[in-house]
Amino acid sequence: FHGLAFKAANTGGAVRLFKHLVDKYCTDGSVVDAQMRQLVASLLIFNELMYTEPMFMDDNKVAEFRAHTLEFGRNYQTLREEARNTEVLAWNHTPKVHKMQHLPMLAEIINPRFVSVYLEESLIGTTTKVWKRCMVGRYEKSIQQNMMVKRLLGLFLRFEDGSE
Repeated sequence: FHGLAFKAANTGGAVRLFKHLVDKYCTDGSVVDAQMRQLVASLLIFNELMYTEPMFMDDNKVAEFRAHTLEFGRNYQTLREEARNTEVLAWNHTPKVHKMQHLPMLAEIINPRFVSVYLEESLIGTTTKVWKRCMVGRYEKSIQQNMMVKRLLGLFLRFEDGSE
């Protein structure tokens, strides 16, 4: 679920529905079904921690937040590999999935919920455009490095220009 119609608030609000669906329909004992159940369970706890904890999480909650974030990432990677092995176009990497993995580091300082503002959408949109443009030809394997260099260069150019 990504794109213009799927924003974080919509998806976050639907996690309980996703959990119900995978618990009901993903029960055949396959690796994919097991990983999907674990992924959604981790995402549900991730959201609950982020949206129920105060501005400053205690160390135990940060550790729990990190554990569920990493569990989500491991399950996502496993699902991506399973999809690749079966030649199914699913579980692609998006900038938001990647950035999610960095939230526990931020949670050590402040709960990410309290610094999330609409202005980030512009940053996400710009980063997504650069990401998609980097996904061509021989540079596809070094996309993360290329994208970060381009974003950093854009920042330096704005400073040089004096417009920000």
